[in-house]
Amino acid sequence: MINSSQFKKVKSIHSTHLSVQNNEKDEKTRWTSLGLKIWLLVGLTAAIIMTKEVLLMAFLSILLAILFSYPLSYLSRLMSRGLSLFFVLIAFLGLMTSVVIGVVPVVSDQASNFTQKLNEVSE
Repeated sequence: MINSSQFKKVKSIHSTHLSVQNNEKDEKTRWTSLGLKIWLLVGLTAAIIMTKEVLLMAFLSILLAILFSYPLSYLSRLMSRGLSLFFVLIAFLGLMTSVVIGVVPVVSDQASNFTQKLNEVSE
């Protein structure tokens, strides 16, 4: 028959063995979790890289919607919303055209000056 001291000894050995097994399972679980997190990060990064054009278009469309909201709401008090949208778009296209007309000659002159100076330095 087993007395209480022997029972405590067997119980202690058994609990030590179980804790070692649990530590091994915890370590495997930790490494598995870390591996899954790394693969998830790699997958999300690849998805963002593959869809960067779509994300850029979405960002620009949201930006334009925010820029057009104030003048569109102001003009829609005075006239129909469709007509106010037409005028806002015409004004925006006119602004972009004037910026391009103003910037292109300056950039062209600078580029030609740069190429001339580059040719002088290379000779």
